[in-house]
Amino acid sequence: MRRRGSLRRIVVALACLCAGADVASASDLLPARSLERLGARAYWQGQVPLADGETITKSVLLDENLYLLTDSNRVYTVHAATGILRWSSWVADPGQTVRGPTHSGRYVLFTGPGSVKVLERRTGELAGEPRTLRGFIIDVVHDIATISIGELHGVRADDVLNVVRVNADGEVMGEALAQLKITVVGRRQSKGRLIRRSRAIKIQTGDRVRADVVLPLKSVKLPFAASSPAVADDKSLFVGAANQRFYSLDILSGFQHWQITTPRTVSCTPVLRDEDLYFAGQDGRIVSCTKRERLKNWVYKTEGPIFVDFVVDDRFVYVVSADRLLYCLDRKTGRREWRKRFDNSPTQQPRVVQGRVYQQVPNEGLFVLDAQTGETLWREPGGGRFLAQFGKDVYLVREGGSFRLTRVDASSGKRKAAVDVSAVAFAVAGQGDQLIVLVGKQGRMLCLRPKDSPRLRPADLAQVLRDDRKLEVVAQMVAERQAQSEGEARQGAAARSGPNLDFLDEDDWLTSHDTARPIGGSGLVEVGEEPASAKGQADSEADVEEDAEDDDAVGDDDGEDDDDDDEIDDDDEDDGDDDEADDDDEGDDEDEDDEDDDGEDD
Repeated sequence: MRRRGSLRRIVVALACLCAGADVASASDLLPARSLERLGARAYWQGQVPLADGETITKSVLLDENLYLLTDSNRVYTVHAATGILRWSSWVADPGQTVRGPTHSGRYVLFTGPGSVKVLERRTGELAGEPRTLRGFIIDVVHDIATISIGELHGVRADDVLNVVRVNADGEVMGEALAQLKITVVGRRQSKGRLIRRSRAIKIQTGDRVRADVVLPLKSVKLPFAASSPAVADDKSLFVGAANQRFYSLDILSGFQHWQITTPRTVSCTPVLRDEDLYFAGQDGRIVSCTKRERLKNWVYKTEGPIFVDFVVDDRFVYVVSADRLLYCLDRKTGRREWRKRFDNSPTQQPRVVQGRVYQQVPNEGLFVLDAQTGETLWREPGGGRFLAQFGKDVYLVREGGSFRLTRVDASSGKRKAAVDVSAVAFAVAGQGDQLIVLVGKQGRMLCLRPKDSPRLRPADLAQVLRDDRKLEVVAQMVAERQAQSEGEARQGAAARSGPNLDFLDEDDWLTSHDTARPIGGSGLVEVGEEPASAKGQADSEADVEEDAEDDDAVGDDDGEDDDDDDEIDDDDEDDGDDDEADDDDEGDDEDEDDEDDDGEDD
């Protein structure tokens, strides 16, 4: 991810102020005379700092953020009300299909072919998973220490760990002896520079290192290729898959909470509303269930596949089907309130604003219906996608060969003005904020608001910059406190249950790391050679072994079965714990010899 510095963001913000200074110089996207005809004013304008050859391919406005996706799958995020560039990030490899984005209360989600990118929607930071790091020092050379944990355990470069000493019961003795700043991260081991409180403190092999950190979540891996955009609350995400399943997954761990088999693929965007989940599939069904337990609320069957995103408001669900019908369903019960038939199947999502439903139909135009009854109020034969309603005026956009903005009367549909804007490639709008944003493929942006709206002030820009900085600090503090509280909870549980045995989970905790040369030998024992010190012990145990010979003879009859059991055990051990894979080949050979000897004794 690449964040924009404060200086760049302020420069973009100051450029936005120029739009409010003089309408006559509003923008090359829309001349001043066109603004007058539309009854709007240029509120801010700006330029997205695209790389050479980069172009905008998609524009989506969600809540307070405008997301501009490029042909290299980089997203630029702009604060829609002020034009401030908040952050930018690559959300997928170039050439991959990206669905979404969608919003949760905290995150923005970009759905790729096999994973979902989850970012903090205000800062662009990766969603983070609190992690507890526990290890020990295995070597110290001057101020450089090697520790027993690495990338697989969640260690990252520049992490700072506390160095502590423990007693025989595994309890920490006193305060931290030093800090260790990680400089080199391996898969299972890491190195760092010691920061001592005093030169008199000697850090030694066996001292423990520990820290509570937040591990960035690169993406949520999906069980199967996605067929729909993912939606989420702050804990779980919900997504349709190409294997005709619908999944609920944990955002941080990817753990599968549940899955539902769907008769056909789900391709349109699911909707979360309170504790309920709504999704519709190509089997023509729209389903409402609880998002946690997937308990069915209701199911409604249309007469054709559903490909187009639907709308859920406080009372109703509006969904269009390939059967050429627009349905209005009660949100709580699924009962059909009304339906409207067209000559062609709608291909765009309906929009519901101030008691009216706006539905664009190919080759028929724009239909405006009463949201309660489905009665046709008026129709625009020339068509156009609904953008926003400013007071008594509705703004439509016609896309395709020529880009045209149309201003019509909201109650009658009478056309007031129409403006061709060839330089505009995308138009998005926020009804709540009363704004329309026009975007060109080269990153030029122009924000329109009602003509009588106040101008954008420097104080508004400064407030957004301050709020974004506060959110970054607060998010960091919350993550640190969460990690600290989890660490304290674990320590409390360990204190109640007995001595601290965390070292049992560490890699190779029984392995000696002494590199000194053995006295009187090379450190190697030839195969078949018996150490002298062991001969006396072997003689003293001879009588006991003779008593066991008869039992051993009986056990030899089943020796083949014993060998098979050993192989199964070995396989289980290999699959069960990858952390034991660090033992060297010599150690593995010795272990296998020991197991063979044990098998013969048995």
